[in-house]
Amino acid sequence: MKYQVFSERCSGSNYIQAVLASNLPDLAPCSHIGFKHWITTQFLASHTFPADLMFLIINRNPFHWLRSIHAQPWHCAHHLRSLPFSDFIRAEWQCVWDEQAGIGRYDPRWMQEMAHERNPLNEGSRYCNIIQARKVKYHIWRGKLQGHPGFFPLNYDQFVKAPGLAVNRIAQLKCLPEPPAVVLPPGYKGRLGYKRKLMLRLSMGLIGKAQAKPKAPISLADLEFIVHNLNKAEEMAWGYDIDDLVRQELAYTEDCARYRPFPTFHRQRRCEL
Repeated sequence: MKYQVFSERCSGSNYIQAVLASNLPDLAPCSHIGFKHWITTQFLASHTFPADLMFLIINRNPFHWLRSIHAQPWHCAHHLRSLPFSDFIRAEWQCVWDEQAGIGRYDPRWMQEMAHERNPLNEGSRYCNIIQARKVKYHIWRGKLQGHPGFFPLNYDQFVKAPGLAVNRIAQLKCLPEPPAVVLPPGYKGRLGYKRKLMLRLSMGLIGKAQAKPKAPISLADLEFIVHNLNKAEEMAWGYDIDDLVRQELAYTEDCARYRPFPTFHRQRRCEL
C-alpha cells in the first residue's frame, strides 16, 4: 500500500513521513510521479492517476515556512543563500544541481539550473520570487489531485498539534489498523539530532549558510510584501487564515497596535501565477 507526497521544501514532509513510517509500517512512500518538491512534465502531462495511490499534499504556515527555507535554503542557487531575509523573499527564484541534489562535480548537470523549478504556468520562466513558487506549486497540485479519491491535504501545523488525528484518519482511509499510541521520532523541528546538525553544517555552512536559526520577527514591510504576494483564498483552502496569521506575527513582535489592513498593496510588486 503506497502513498506519494507533494510539498514545498521545509514544509515538514520528512517529519510527517517519519511519523507515518513509525506508526503505519504497511504504508510505503513512493515517487512514481516525480520527486515530492518538483512540478515535472510527467506530472503535468498526467490526466489519470492510480486509484489506489494516496496523495499526501503537505502545506505549512507561510511565515514559518519562509523563515525555515531562508535558514535552510535547499537546492537554491548559491548566490541566494547568503541574502538577508528581506532580500531573499524578493529575489528571483532559482534552483541548481549541486551536492544537495546528490550529484558530484563531474556530473554534466553540476551547477546547471533545475528546469522543473521554473513556472510551468508562464512558459517556463523563473518564478519572480519564492512566494510565487509556493503559490503556483500548490495551485497545480490541488487542481490536478483534489478530485482523486486518495487526495489527502495536510496542514503541517495542525499535524504537529495533534499527530494522532491525522495518523488515524490516514489509517481509516487506507483500511489499516490504527496504532494504539502514536510514536513520534526524535531529531526533527527544534530537536535536531547530531547527525542532522552535522548534515546542515556540511551542506549549508560551507556555501553561505550555517544551520537553522531561532524564529526571528518579520518586519512590517516584509509582512506587507509576503501577504501581497500570497493568494489568500488558496491559503485558506489549506487551513491558513492569512489575516489571523498576520495578527499572530504582529503579536510576536509586540506590534499589535500598529496592525491595519495594508493600504500600500497597490504600490508593491505582485507576482501572479
